[in-house]
Amino acid sequence: MTNQIATVTSFPRNCTCHYELCIAKRRNLIKKCAFTLAEVLITLGIIGVVAAITLPVLVQNYQKHVIINRLKVAYTTIGNAIDQAVSDYGDAQDWYIPDGVAKVKSDYVSEHYLIPYLNIVKDCNHSKAKGCVPTNKSPDNSVYTLVVASSRVLLLSNGVAINVFSGSFGGTSNDKRILIYLYINGIKDININGKDVFYTELGGYEGAYTFNPNKLMPYGFSNSKDRINYTTGSNSCNKNSNGMKCFALILYDNWKITKDYPW
Repeated sequence: MTNQIATVTSFPRNCTCHYELCIAKRRNLIKKCAFTLAEVLITLGIIGVVAAITLPVLVQNYQKHVIINRLKVAYTTIGNAIDQAVSDYGDAQDWYIPDGVAKVKSDYVSEHYLIPYLNIVKDCNHSKAKGCVPTNKSPDNSVYTLVVASSRVLLLSNGVAINVFSGSFGGTSNDKRILIYLYINGIKDININGKDVFYTELGGYEGAYTFNPNKLMPYGFSNSKDRINYTTGSNSCNKNSNGMKCFALILYDNWKITKDYPW
């Protein structure tokens, strides 16, 4: 049995045919396993197309995530200040606001109901210096500069800036409405409505104090309104309007920026 095994497994040292056959098979295997240049280029092309399609979506989703988080920080910061003011002064709808022009009202609201409860790094106090005069851009590409003579711009320690306005707004009879614009990235050269700046109002829809009189709510928001009220009509959140109700739309959509959002 041993001799038979040796005969099967041993080959003469001077026999080269088996070696050459092995080498040939190896070369053939390498050829079969390797990619041609054309195959490599096609694969890279496919990867490039997939990346071109998916990367912009991923980047946009990340930007939306960042905006929502910063908006929550800004909204919570000012909301907490309002809560403390309510604790000290009572219901917001009963707060004293003096008669007179908007500047007088805005200053009183800022100095009594906001500044004492916020970490302020700079009170612009109607200054026209750089960083104190917001210029906003709407989804419809309209650009306008706020009149800081009638409102109060405050820069906070967390990087948020706010513009405080009190007075008549939008043709309503209430001449003591309190609107606070949230600049979630501070005051930039151009601040895009619904992306850099969001509009809020104390007491809910048009300052009527019908939703929650002691809470800062997104501008135009009401628990009795449908989604279409925020996406159509005046001040709505679409590409043909000024985007003032974009925060109301985000809150209605459970703190999400959906596909029909105007950017």
